[in-house]
Amino acid sequence: MKNMVIAALALLVAGPALATTTVVTFDDYTGSPGALSGGYVIQTGSNSLGAALPGNSTPYLSTTGTSYLLFNNIIGTVNSISFDWGSNDLYNEFFILGDGGVTVFNQHGWGNGDHNSPADNGTFTHTFTAAEKLLGFTGFKFVSRDSNSIGQPAMEIDNATVISSVPEPASWALMVAGFAMVGYGSRSRRRAVAA
Repeated sequence: MKNMVIAALALLVAGPALATTTVVTFDDYTGSPGALSGGYVIQTGSNSLGAALPGNSTPYLSTTGTSYLLFNNIIGTVNSISFDWGSNDLYNEFFILGDGGVTVFNQHGWGNGDHNSPADNGTFTHTFTAAEKLLGFTGFKFVSRDSNSIGQPAMEIDNATVISSVPEPASWALMVAGFAMVGYGSRSRRRAVAA
């Protein structure tokens, strides 16, 4: 019991919450920290497969159909995600995937696809609700549908960011102390009944 109290006090003074930020840029993409699959190209500049985000001369992900960016190294609970979304239009859609591939959240594009317009390019951010956090996080699914008038589906993505956290040491200390008190209380109650 004495050791549990000492451990709980040590955790209590251990420090603030641990937060991790994972960012995937496509500058020198090597498959880590997120694994890509599906229809995509990593490119610079603009062509029939995608249009560079305004002011961006670095490589970016251009989805040509459906692509997945999956993570297997996120520690803790995901609190929010963000990414640079270029040429946002009604034919784009993305999904946040949870454990087992379940859809946690999805968003259709709303712009007109003008890669020069600030309204159609920018950083998209989603903060997870408590219910969404329970579904976990495994990655993104990006979809670009052919509009039949353009002939080339594309959804441009860069700087995919995942912010997660692990419980504060003080939270762990309270939990351990609570279990210790429950154990002590049930043990004391058994002794009182036996006497």
